[in-house]
Amino acid sequence: MRSSTEYDNQDRGRDCLAIAISRLEELILPHNPITTVEQGLLHLEFRKYPTIALREALMNAFAHADYRVNGVIQVRLYDDRLEIANPGGLIGGISVDNILRHAPIARNPTLMNALISLNLVNRNNLGVQRMYQAMLQDGKEPPVIRDEGNAVRVTFLGSEFSVPFRAFVESTMRAGLRLTLEHLLVLNYLVRHGEIDGPTAAHICQQHEREIREGLRVLITRDVLDVRRRGAATVWQLSPSTIRALRDERSVPSQAPLSKFEAAESQILAWLHEAEGSGRPGIPSAELRERLGFSNEEIKYVTKKLRQKKQIETTGKGPKAIWILVGEQ
Repeated sequence: MRSSTEYDNQDRGRDCLAIAISRLEELILPHNPITTVEQGLLHLEFRKYPTIALREALMNAFAHADYRVNGVIQVRLYDDRLEIANPGGLIGGISVDNILRHAPIARNPTLMNALISLNLVNRNNLGVQRMYQAMLQDGKEPPVIRDEGNAVRVTFLGSEFSVPFRAFVESTMRAGLRLTLEHLLVLNYLVRHGEIDGPTAAHICQQHEREIREGLRVLITRDVLDVRRRGAATVWQLSPSTIRALRDERSVPSQAPLSKFEAAESQILAWLHEAEGSGRPGIPSAELRERLGFSNEEIKYVTKKLRQKKQIETTGKGPKAIWILVGEQ
């Protein structure tokens, strides 16, 4: 695809499933080259779209398509992404918010049993998890799955692979710590955002918060993560040793990413500078909380830290109280 409406190459087929899968892989292969990178004693191989993720997505599309619908399975290859769509929405209570955890349900039981007999699919319905795992262990974003009502679309983003992250995964597993899908989801999030709390971790892993806390415990004991208190909330960050392992001057910043609250401190100071320059007396806590999307406890924590650093102070009391800059910034 050159754009959403123009294409360079189109191939149509009505072959049996096994031949169709092979044909699609042949068409994608020239646009999915392999790259080998030496990282110490490791020789890491990367594709723009990992082979396992690609095959599982194709198999899912054919196995779970609704063949009663007058539609086709589509594979669209763009410069920056790959999309695979099949007719028929998600069934049996499965949604994009629970697809990693829901018990397997077959739209086409006879077809599924045939594919299982041919060893083309797994009886335990591990296809989606394998797609996620293959993308995440290369430091890529997980696949984007959308239920469009009459179709399901899986999108692989063509983001760059991360050599330090993949090397970290390999060395960690060699050291005897097996990183689960939940671990990889949390680590991927932390690399991009610096900090994660329990509700966010539970959401991206599609688990209960208590399960996540227990699952992350092993990463804390193995010095992969650090746990912190932010007001009333518990948050997790990458440990200094993990940050050093993931640091690569060619591909990542020389400093660790700012935490949620460190970023908020910088943002509040910038807003107060703007207010001072525009003649405003300051900014109320309620406005800062709304801008940041914070809870009352979170905004109290951040403003308390800034006040302790003697960078801001409050004037007035109650709802009329506002925050202003003090001293040299």
